[in-house]
Amino acid sequence: MQPKLKDWRKLGFELVLVSMDAAKELTTYVSSQKLDTPILLDPKGQVSINTYKVEGIPKTVFVDKQGIVRKISVGWGSSSLAEFERLVNELTR
Repeated sequence: MQPKLKDWRKLGFELVLVSMDAAKELTTYVSSQKLDTPILLDPKGQVSINTYKVEGIPKTVFVDKQGIVRKISVGWGSSSLAEFERLVNELTR
């Protein structure tokens, strides 16, 4: 997904991650994946659980430019990247 982020940003799309992991664990993961996106730390689950009702990981919440939630998905499979890309294109029109 990281290689596509530059193209998506040109369309006005921003990916923001919320992590319940400890900062040390997250730093290792971010470095290994070479992630270049904002990551919000939520170690107590205040945003993840209380606000977005995370029941499975990863949970993806697609929000349009008006702040309206347009799609929520849980998990990641072989067709997820194609679906993610379709939604990015739809939401940035």
